Amino acid sequence: MTDTDTLYDVAISFLWDDLAVAERLKSALDEVFTVFLSPREQDRLGGQDGVDKYTSIFAVETRTVVILHRPTYGTTIWTRVEETAIKNRALEEGWDFLLIVLLESPGPKWYPLTRLWMPFSDKKDELANIVGVIK
Repeated sequence: MTDTDTLYDVAISFLWDDLAVAERLKSALDEVFTVFLSPREQDRLGGQDGVDKYTSIFAVETRTVVILHRPTYGTTIWTRVEETAIKNRALEEGWDFLLIVLLESPGPKWYPLTRLWMPFSDKKDELANIVGVIK
């Protein structure tokens, strides 16, 4: 990926039930980064092929991808699309672009055991730690 391909500094992938957490993370990052959060981009995305566009965002157009992960992540239509794009990107580039934020155990089986993920609960210091890792 080149910088000319990059539209976003950070893209957040999440289950719809975790929108509030995604919004909090986006708010914490907005002062420094351009952040993709799908519900906030619908006016720009409308009318496009969703599979192609989401694949491009998570595979090419973003420097850092954050997954808010629960065991049910990857079981919905859109998290499956995003997960596939992320895995394919990892095969080509390695895993350095990805941060897994673990909202609930266990973590994803497809993520290398040698890579660390960030735990998350509603503690303010944990959100600050996640933002610090992304920065």
